[in-house]
Amino acid sequence: MSLQTRRPEEEKEQQFTFTPHETTPPPTLPPVTPAGATPPTPDWRELRRQERADRRTDRHSARHAGHDGGYRWIGGLVLILLGGIFLLQNTGLIQRFDNWWALFILIPALGSFATAWRFYQQAGNQWTSAATGSLFGGLIFIGLVVMFLFGFDIGMWWPLFLIAGGIAVLLGARQWR
Repeated sequence: MSLQTRRPEEEKEQQFTFTPHETTPPPTLPPVTPAGATPPTPDWRELRRQERADRRTDRHSARHAGHDGGYRWIGGLVLILLGGIFLLQNTGLIQRFDNWWALFILIPALGSFATAWRFYQQAGNQWTSAATGSLFGGLIFIGLVVMFLFGFDIGMWWPLFLIAGGIAVLLGARQWR
């Protein structure tokens, strides 16, 4: 068993020897296409990123142009209707207003009307079965609100809902011919 000894100069040389680190290659420039030649097709990931950016820009510009999906006006309309009904009660034109909670049924009714309008516009201003179904759904909700607010007997008037549903089915079936 032998021990190797080093001289102090060898240790100093080992400590201060320069070993180059791995260097990264310089960035490559995109190839220049000669005039008249078609450029290379971009990567599919880059195309996808560009499509997403375009959609984001379209949504952003539509929002700022006043088109927010068509549902913001529902809140304003509900407030106007509530204020009008409470005003009628305060002036004495509506004497009894015990079922005020029925006004909350107006929210899905107005949502149904907005959905019907959106389906109507998406179909190129033509009534489709989807638009007709949403429209009649909103009308059924409005009928419920009227019955609750004015104290009509639902036990007597419930067949009107069957009639409205039948009309909606007939109008929706007419679209499939």
